[in-house]
Amino acid sequence: MRACSRSCRSVGLVAVIWLATPELRAERARSRRRVHLVKHRAILKNRVHVSLIAYGHQVPMSDLFDARGPAAARQPGLSRAVAGARAGRASS
Repeated sequence: MRACSRSCRSVGLVAVIWLATPELRAERARSRRRVHLVKHRAILKNRVHVSLIAYGHQVPMSDLFDARGPAAARQPGLSRAVAGARAGRASS
């Protein structure tokens, strides 16, 4: 059997396989995990924006999570909306 496989390999009938190194596999796993986390972060950000809009508070900027976001979240109306959203979520 071994002789047959060697002769098939030497003629080119059997393809040579390539296995990724453990370092490369780990790097790919980290990359997949990062893509998953970035996607999940976007989903959560969208959920916050939708919740604020549902409670009647228009966010004055396109991204509440940039450098100006925390200052905007401290606005009196927006703070009550966030507190109301938390209370509604806790009661359900």
